Amino acid sequence: MKNDVPSKELPRFTKIMKKYSKCKDLTDSEIQSVSLILNNLADAHERGANSPKAYRYLIEDEDLFMKAGIKDTFHRAENHYKRAMIDKFQRNWIQEENNLNETFRICQLLEDNPKARSLMLDCKCALAYLFWTQRTDFDRALSLYNSVLENIGDLSEKVLPDYLMEVHKMIGHIHSKKNDIDKAIDSWTKCLELAIKYYGENSNHAYTFYDHIATFLRQRGQSQRALPYAQKNVEVAPKVFSKDSIEVLYSHTMLGHVYLALKDDTQALNSYQKALEIYKVIYDKSPEYYYGVWIYREMEMIQVSIDDIAKRKQSNEKQNNIREK
Repeated sequence: MKNDVPSKELPRFTKIMKKYSKCKDLTDSEIQSVSLILNNLADAHERGANSPKAYRYLIEDEDLFMKAGIKDTFHRAENHYKRAMIDKFQRNWIQEENNLNETFRICQLLEDNPKARSLMLDCKCALAYLFWTQRTDFDRALSLYNSVLENIGDLSEKVLPDYLMEVHKMIGHIHSKKNDIDKAIDSWTKCLELAIKYYGENSNHAYTFYDHIATFLRQRGQSQRALPYAQKNVEVAPKVFSKDSIEVLYSHTMLGHVYLALKDDTQALNSYQKALEIYKVIYDKSPEYYYGVWIYREMEMIQVSIDDIAKRKQSNEKQNNIREK
């Protein structure tokens, strides 16, 4: 039930719904009509950020089919999955898991239905995310994500690249939580390879993973491994974004941090100065950016790093003078 019904049409659909509610026995076509209305109402309310009402209409939709003796259909599987997504938004983890399990159960019975197989992959991903984030059951989450990769052929070519990248990205996050740095990097490298293959090296997708890998390795104290990713990020960023963008500024900042950790003060200073030049341009164009917490902290960090470099240089010069004497 994917009809896009504007919220302004809610009164009309509600009126029709009241008319049908007076009927005790509905024909199959009437059941489908009422179901369509209920789903349109649910979709419209969810778009209007009224999740409780959307949830109520989805439950009424299931009751309609159950009373008619219609069970284990793909429509019911979709219904439970929609409710699970609302549960997730409302942080109702127990109910989310229950709805996902019911979705999974029904989809297993409909294995010959391509749509059911595709929905089962979505369901596995949602369950994996739930086990990872709310149960901290990393092994079970990894098992589900790996199962998705084994059955990824059930997806269409149109959604395959993004789906693969998302799954590998999540697997990488789980490995990082387990402090398995190498496996995390392996997963994110697969994401990067997919990004380059399907979208090109100078794409937003590639930029995202160059940045992500560089940031992760630097934060884990592996700046030497982070360096080539940070360098590539500086190269790709201005080809994806404008030269005076936040993203390009951050790429220079990141590279500066990596060089600083490697004690290459000259290269670090060079990167920081480029970041500051971009910041000045951004500030001149949009002074409100100055008050942004993120960019303000970044500029403070850069200034501290520059001061540290200057102090270190001054200290080295004093030591050299002492030796010469």
